[in-house]
Amino acid sequence: MDFGPLCAVPGCRTNTDIEDDDISFFQPLIENVNDWSSAAGVQLTEESKICERHFKPEDFIYPRLEVDGSIQVLKCLIPSALPTLMYEECTEE
Repeated sequence: MDFGPLCAVPGCRTNTDIEDDDISFFQPLIENVNDWSSAAGVQLTEESKICERHFKPEDFIYPRLEVDGSIQVLKCLIPSALPTLMYEECTEE
């Protein structure tokens, strides 16, 4: 059974909150892996995924894309975004 991606941040509640399926996940570009690892306090690879809960609201942009005649709004990170939010609301107690 596939439960979708897991957040690489240890203890992140996204990994156990199966009712919250609207969470977006992001992978670091290969040139950003070290910066993301330092910011998150965990060793990452370019295959690692981190959920949106660890990014600030200002780290996101919402481009619109036309697909088959309808407008889709995407959630994307700005190039300088780092996963810096490691607060209690993100992790299990």
